[in-house]
Amino acid sequence: MLRLLLAALVATTLCTTRIQGQKADFYKEEITFALSDSAFYVNGIYYLRAANTVDLPLVYPFPVGHLYGAVDSIYIINLTQNNRIDQYRETENGILFAVHLDSLIPTKLLISYKQHLRGRKAEYILRSTMAWKKPLEEVSYRLLIPSGKEVLHFSIEPDTLIFHKATRLYHWERRNFLPDSNMVFTF
Repeated sequence: MLRLLLAALVATTLCTTRIQGQKADFYKEEITFALSDSAFYVNGIYYLRAANTVDLPLVYPFPVGHLYGAVDSIYIINLTQNNRIDQYRETENGILFAVHLDSLIPTKLLISYKQHLRGRKAEYILRSTMAWKKPLEEVSYRLLIPSGKEVLHFSIEPDTLIFHKATRLYHWERRNFLPDSNMVFTF
């Protein structure tokens, strides 16, 4: 366990150092979350740009703990190049993979997964943004839940709530966003 945590820390440090040295920039994300009684679904589009064309290693973290189960149904697609990234390594607390960044155009990545829940709490890791040492220029988050389900606590209060038929949609918009906490939903 300690060896895995150390490897993840080293990988994160190497990725951050390499990103800064190659002037890559993670600057925007658009994420839709969905909750069921036993699972948390994440579907995100992440925007990156680079000063130089490079194959960049990335660490994508998942929450771990007694309330969080296994992560499955992982899909990573480079939308800019229209290709699926199947080569990733699962760790105890996330995945490691490489992405090709072109200096001429921004890269859009789609990352989607399902995490099984063992309790009444779901979490999305935002604090890893601090490793990039600059705020995200723009973020948009949406949480979809069935109308009969209620979120009892948000770690970050939503900007709006929209009721649509059998669904509630919570929405967040931020500019120059450097989160100091993760997105946590207690239901």
